[in-house]
Amino acid sequence: LLLAIIPIYVTISFYTGLYTPKRTQRIIEEIWVIIKGNILGILSIMIILYLFKEFHYSRLMFMIFGIINTLLMVLNRIAIRAILRKMRKKGYNLKHALIVGFSTISTEFLKRVQNNPHWGYNIIGILDDSKKIGYKSKNIKVKGKIQDLEKIINENHIDEVIICLPLKEYEKLEQIIYICERTGVKTRIIPDYIKYIPSKPYIEEIDGLPIIDIRHVP
Repeated sequence: LLLAIIPIYVTISFYTGLYTPKRTQRIIEEIWVIIKGNILGILSIMIILYLFKEFHYSRLMFMIFGIINTLLMVLNRIAIRAILRKMRKKGYNLKHALIVGFSTISTEFLKRVQNNPHWGYNIIGILDDSKKIGYKSKNIKVKGKIQDLEKIINENHIDEVIICLPLKEYEKLEQIIYICERTGVKTRIIPDYIKYIPSKPYIEEIDGLPIIDIRHVP
């Protein structure tokens, strides 16, 4: 039966997001993904067995398998998190990031990174057109102007670029993304307008167009 269980579980784990990076995700969210994946896995296997009617297993066995598998997966993920936290405290498994744009959002991001060292972020600097080189925010220096982005990326081992532009500078976004794409650096955008949204936003899609609701109203 493992010949069916393994590919089913791998597929479900992929689509439920179990294999996505978990640096900034809370353990409770990861546990919920594991529980959800196991429920879907058990249901999928039971449906397949019902359709083929060639194998006969008790419901109790499926329940025991689901519980044991869930517990082992949770313990495995907790152990991995503990190992990675120790490694990151010693300076290993770090993600070297560059912030583009100085704003209240960039300050909030830096504050969260410093409060959560287990995320493993190493912020090498900030690029901004309004601040002088050497200016510090949360002990992180401004290393240059936004036009220096490609040069800074080429001179440093940058894993990720975090774009925190203020709203008035969003016309620079296209060029920044173009440079990041050309240099093959992962890019994330923290929108400045998020500070105007009073609650956790709800993102939906209309024919491929992302729409942000300020709250989820059924």
